[in-house]
Amino acid sequence: MMISYLQGLNLFLTLNTGMFGEILDLFVSACKIGGGLWLFIGGFIFASALKDKNGPDIQRGIWQMVGGALILTMAVMLPNVIA
Repeated sequence: MMISYLQGLNLFLTLNTGMFGEILDLFVSACKIGGGLWLFIGGFIFASALKDKNGPDIQRGIWQMVGGALILTMAVMLPNVIA
């Protein structure tokens, strides 16, 4: 079952390379912008919480930066994983 699904997916990707490539590029660009923004906002929250010595917000800022970094990492790796 899984092998036939992957063969069908491979056939779809080879038949629609132009349109699929454009959609993939758009998605990757949106993920890069969103991940960078999420990382930046997390850094801002972290810095302002560090200044106020607010423990829960420091943790929130760190986790938001980690989330933004993960989004950016996956956006960069996605075209290589699919191709």
